[in-house]
Amino acid sequence: MSARLIAVNDRGIRIGEHHQNARLTDAEVDLIRELHEDEGMGYGELAKRFDVGKSTIADICTYRRRAQTIARWVRIQEKCELIDRSDYLDAESLAAHLGYPNRQAMTATHDRLPTPDTVFEGKPLWHKDTATALLEMRSRAIHAAFGGKKEI
Repeated sequence: MSARLIAVNDRGIRIGEHHQNARLTDAEVDLIRELHEDEGMGYGELAKRFDVGKSTIADICTYRRRAQTIARWVRIQEKCELIDRSDYLDAESLAAHLGYPNRQAMTATHDRLPTPDTVFEGKPLWHKDTATALLEMRSRAIHAAFGGKKEI
């Protein structure tokens, strides 16, 4: 199970993109209103563009829908989605990917391990993309430290 924060109104009901039936994100709702109010785009054109009904667009533009104010944020528990374990690295594999002989050598060099992307069976895991990004950041830091010059 994982936890996340959702917006609720004063009655404790999910609102905006956090509502279980929401088809549009809050950013899309803001864009719809901007395109209608500032650019003069019509309801029909907006409905086609965002793949919703014309009446939905009209309700959004006239603030009959998606106009509630967030009263508070509530932490909810969600079931975790299934992940492909082969896309993730454990601490030892992460250390090897970053060029360290083992996890202890990596933690001795850094104050702490980077925040894991997920936890599986109580073990922290890092996605391979995160490991690649860490490797690129480390490479840039080394490059900057030596002023772009490599030592021979």
